[in-house]
Amino acid sequence: MKKKKYIWMQVTSDKYELPIRIADSSLKLARMCGVSNANICRSAQRARSSKHKFYDGVHYVRVDIEEE
Repeated sequence: MKKKKYIWMQVTSDKYELPIRIADSSLKLARMCGVSNANICRSAQRARSSKHKFYDGVHYVRVDIEEE
């Protein structure tokens, strides 16, 4: 059975979404960036929505990965 894991990234807000910081949990990424965990999760949720895809500054995304 495959187990789902996530990678959390702080990315640029342009069309390329280049990674700035990468962590294996939202809490670790929040500590690296100096923001709250709730801020990371809210931003990642907004990034999944097309109407909030691009905005000024950086934003955070969650990438689903599968492990065997």
